[in-house]
Amino acid sequence: GAHHVGRDGEADADGTAAAAVNGGVDAHQLAAHVDEAAAGIAAGNPPTKQKEELVSALLFEVQKNGDIVNGRTVFHTHAETPDFAEALAFARGRGVAALLALDFQQRAERLKALAKFLGEHKEELYAISAHTGATRTDGWIDIEGGTGTLSAYAGMGSSELPSGNVVHEGPALALSRKGGFAGTHILVPRRGVAVHINAFNFPVWGMLEKFAPTFLAGMPCIAKPATATSYLTEAAVRLMHESGLLPPGSLQLVIGSTGDLLDRLDGQDIVTFTGSADTAAKLRGNANLIARSVPFNAEADSLNCAILAPDVTPEDEEFDLFVKEV
Repeated sequence: GAHHVGRDGEADADGTAAAAVNGGVDAHQLAAHVDEAAAGIAAGNPPTKQKEELVSALLFEVQKNGDIVNGRTVFHTHAETPDFAEALAFARGRGVAALLALDFQQRAERLKALAKFLGEHKEELYAISAHTGATRTDGWIDIEGGTGTLSAYAGMGSSELPSGNVVHEGPALALSRKGGFAGTHILVPRRGVAVHINAFNFPVWGMLEKFAPTFLAGMPCIAKPATATSYLTEAAVRLMHESGLLPPGSLQLVIGSTGDLLDRLDGQDIVTFTGSADTAAKLRGNANLIARSVPFNAEADSLNCAILAPDVTPEDEEFDLFVKEV
């Protein structure tokens, strides 16, 4: 385990609070907790270290993040240096073993149950989502789009994957003229860790769309959301932990920089990235990823736009459609 950010507004034993947003906490009370925590850190009193077995959030680089509407601080990260060696060991040890104790069908059932659990608690996430500047419709795409993705992968797993942890791919192929030798392909779970680095605009869906296939494949993952909206990701991960459906070590959360995490990966691990092309190029060029041939998958600069032609007036249907879209 490692350390996590709190979001219940309760002060730690040393008088600091690791607070992100909780829909049930008064905003003024929450801001007071955050200011108190920041003052404690500035005075050299770091937050109390806490351990969690199933979900570890490694937080550092003290940073206040505010409500996008009024600028009020709603959370801050911890002033702690994470031990990425410990995080990777936990995932490769406990995580891999716990996931492979289940088969494809059982993991698909867990994904389905997770989607249902998060759906039952979606209003908690909507309340926090509002602080990111998201409208209800924006939040629907992010939050319920995320749970829908869990359900979709659960359906694919239950209908297309076998029991066990081996997938037979393709027919047997003759490797000799008289048929004395033959071969076939099988797919098995990798014994490494998937590191998922995500963008700011989909703090829930971005994390869940990568977690779902990773979990279904039997591979533990470390999710790293963009810090600006990471408090919403943290809330979703905390709910997933509270559901009791996550095997130990299957999901860990990093808030802040990845530090030397990429330098510690090997050929059994993978990295996925969503964000700018410049950052993708920088990460892809990591010497360790290149030397160890660590798979790196990037979705970069996927931008959308809406353009209103100059001849469109407020009386036109297109004008209303444009306003609704943006």
